[in-house]
Amino acid sequence: MRFYFRRLIYFFLFIIIIFNYFSFISNCNPAIDWKKTYGGEEYDVSTAIIQTKNDGYILGGITRSFGSGKNDFWLIKINNNGSVKWNKLYGGTGEDSLYDVIQLNDGCFILTGASNSSFINGTNYDFLLIKTKQNGTIEWYKSYDILGDDQSTSIIETNNSLMILGISKDIDNEYYDSSLIKTDKNGSIKWKKTYGGNKDEMSWALIETSDGGFALAGYTSSFGSGHYDSWLVRTDSDGNELWNRTYGGKGDDGCNSLVETSDGGFALAGYT
Repeated sequence: MRFYFRRLIYFFLFIIIIFNYFSFISNCNPAIDWKKTYGGEEYDVSTAIIQTKNDGYILGGITRSFGSGKNDFWLIKINNNGSVKWNKLYGGTGEDSLYDVIQLNDGCFILTGASNSSFINGTNYDFLLIKTKQNGTIEWYKSYDILGDDQSTSIIETNNSLMILGISKDIDNEYYDSSLIKTDKNGSIKWKKTYGGNKDEMSWALIETSDGGFALAGYTSSFGSGHYDSWLVRTDSDGNELWNRTYGGKGDDGCNSLVETSDGGFALAGYT
């Protein structure tokens, strides 16, 4: 009887293990609810997505299928099933490339990227910042010339400001530096900073830290032990550099994403 009871226990334990295993596998490989494609006959790419405050999502990207230029900013509002509610184009006859989008506390959207088109009466690339209403209608737009050739890559909203991250270089220089701009809520510049050495620095990720400063991450070829190394820069609330660190080996390493951890450190994700 004891032998039978023991086998019965083992059997139930086996069933529980099998059930948990398949539950784990199922959770690791969730089924796709839906998938959609958006675009025309030419180059169309999404560079950012956010979930909106009411429902659905905003896709930000670049299109050559539609619009008035080579590249145009493209904003698409979709519902929770992926159906398009509206889409908007922004740009001129040159290159307008959107790289990031956020929704503000007031529900409006901020788009950022690079432009050299008639939209900003430009010839060299400048930061382009567009604020739209919740329906995508332009409220205002600004362009910023930092060093001559400038492209913004990321944007965040702080308490009373907008922080715009990007890359900049002098027209006569072949190397880029990382650049950071602080503006008020209307896009007027409060200050601007650049970070880097005598070679290339690129930054893709920006966060506000728990002490009110900032951290930005990307890659550098001015510092470190390799061709390109992952690069983390820490600043105070006024954008003054506190320190920078590199991570990597003799090959190419870079960082694309960044978070502050609960213990006050940082976690970086990228490539090597």
